[in-house]
Amino acid sequence: MIVLYADPRAPPVISNTSSFLRLMHIRRSSPAPISFKGERQNTWIVDKKIAPNNSFVIHPMLIDIIETVGDHYPDWQELQEPIVTRAQRYASILERQISPEGTFPIIGRSITYRFGVFHLLAQMALRQQLPTSIVPAQVRCALTTVIRRMIEMPDTFDEQGWLTIGFCGHQPELGETYISTGSLYLCATAFLPLGLPADNPFWQGEADWTARKAWTGQPTLIDGYLKSC
Repeated sequence: MIVLYADPRAPPVISNTSSFLRLMHIRRSSPAPISFKGERQNTWIVDKKIAPNNSFVIHPMLIDIIETVGDHYPDWQELQEPIVTRAQRYASILERQISPEGTFPIIGRSITYRFGVFHLLAQMALRQQLPTSIVPAQVRCALTTVIRRMIEMPDTFDEQGWLTIGFCGHQPELGETYISTGSLYLCATAFLPLGLPADNPFWQGEADWTARKAWTGQPTLIDGYLKSC
């Protein structure tokens, strides 16, 4: 059994694993306060607050779950391809959110996880399952720019070398009640591509990411959407 706490003030939603997997993919209705706002945009809404949980946990964990137990039941096997396809689409959206300067929208909860918001993008790079429209090196260059911009901000670390609560520097007012020094290290998920060997294309050469291409007048691929999945 899996217990889902959509909101600390709401009763838990209890589901078996199969229905949990389907819930995450809009295959079944979900009780309030959980809802999805647009399958195409893949935006997770919790208690009327937009949260980037699709990248923090949902897609990465779905991939891990379905890869581990997906062969147990036929209906789970059917979900394997859609799960990866949707993860690839959301990874593309994440890559496009990185500005030429290495910034990204400050939207939703848990923003003190900093560049952990790119968990899924990093995971797809590690798995070598990035969308065909994305060159691995452009993900490396984009993530490096983001990480440096945030890590090099004064007061990002305390006197003992621990991360401080904040988005870019020490901003304790941005920490929700569930945020702690330990939870800040979800940002480390952006380093997943370190698992790739040195000769992998991810580490080879320099490449501009989508926003940098677009804002410097370079040829840029038009965005799309999943017609059905």
